[in-house]
Amino acid sequence: MKGKISTKAQKSLLLTVAITAGLLSLLAIYFGLRWFGNSKEDNSLSEISSVEETRVNAVSALGRLEPLGEVINVAATPSLGGAKLEQLLVAEGDQVKAGQLIAVLDNDKLRRQDVRLAQKEVEVAQANLNTVKAGAKQGAIKAQEAEIERIQVELSGEKLRNSAKIRRLEAEISGEQQSRTATIDRLSAEVANAEREFRRNEQLATNGAISESDLDARLLTLETSREALTEAQAQLIKTLATLNAELNETKADNQKIEATLEKQLNSSIAELDRITEVRDVDVAQAQAEVNRAKAILEQAKEEWQLTKIYAPFAGQILKINTYPGENVDGSEGVVELGRTEQMIAIAEVYENDISKIKIGQKALVNSENQTFSETLEGSVMQIGLQIGKKDILESDPAADIDARVIEVKIRLEPSSSQRVRSLTNAKVIVKILT
Repeated sequence: MKGKISTKAQKSLLLTVAITAGLLSLLAIYFGLRWFGNSKEDNSLSEISSVEETRVNAVSALGRLEPLGEVINVAATPSLGGAKLEQLLVAEGDQVKAGQLIAVLDNDKLRRQDVRLAQKEVEVAQANLNTVKAGAKQGAIKAQEAEIERIQVELSGEKLRNSAKIRRLEAEISGEQQSRTATIDRLSAEVANAEREFRRNEQLATNGAISESDLDARLLTLETSREALTEAQAQLIKTLATLNAELNETKADNQKIEATLEKQLNSSIAELDRITEVRDVDVAQAQAEVNRAKAILEQAKEEWQLTKIYAPFAGQILKINTYPGENVDGSEGVVELGRTEQMIAIAEVYENDISKIKIGQKALVNSENQTFSETLEGSVMQIGLQIGKKDILESDPAADIDARVIEVKIRLEPSSSQRVRSLTNAKVIVKILT
């Protein structure tokens, strides 16, 4: 009996302990829930307080990452926009220096040949200028001097021959005139004597001293003498006319020959003067040809340079738009280039918040899509001057896509810039501390 009571007491004690433990557990759960609730409420209040503080001391905006100076499309010269790409010397991600050759067009070889031809034209023009400045060659000068001497000798010989011929003709004329004049004088004397004999015999015949036949003989002698005189006078005139005509013709021919030789002599002397004289006008003309050839060469070089595409500034190749064999598009260009060594964030700030933004204010940049995990730091470097619509859309479908915003550029710190230099156009959340 005593043993049974002891068992019931034990059970009662155990029940009491269990109930007490349950009550203690309930109290622990109760107070735990109260503490958790108060802690959560305190955290909520803290978050609300933080949000209120942020709302007062910072301006948040959506934005995007870009290299400083924006991304540009490097293209060929518009006049060569239809050319095809021959060589591409860079790849995406390459760092290039300012002026570095990045691509070559397919008309490069043709333009290079044009340059070579233009260089040859310059050499020819320069050689011609040097020849003009130096004057004629000594061989040409000596040959011309010899030609002048030959003409002078020929002219002198012609003058001597012509003079001798004229003297001969003049002497012949004088001799003929003297000879025929003597004959005429003799015949005139014979006529006069025959006339005297005829008149004397005519008187004798009248007196009957001589016969009529003797008188006729005397008359015949007189007429014969007269005819001989007339013939001699005519022959003198004819001979003198012929000789004088020959003399005049000889003089005319001699003058013509001498004039021709003198003309040749003057022409040869003028030619010698021409080839020995270095005229300013000839030098100027030759120099003008050299200048013209050089101008054509410079133009050919510039056109050759247009077949090559260079990096306008140092930066990184972000995208390749044209590959070898494709036509170069004037709008897309060959590559997209940006200064990724210095990145910036472009924030679209609502126009009602822009008055709070000042140059130099600090800014924090985070990735909305977890493209990068760190918080980037920077400062306001530029505030836009135009109000426009949002370019960057929020993930919230109820957001106002027509909201009016102003672009604010944030220059990232060097360390932050290096972290995101390969994330151009990444969407970010910018918080500008005001």
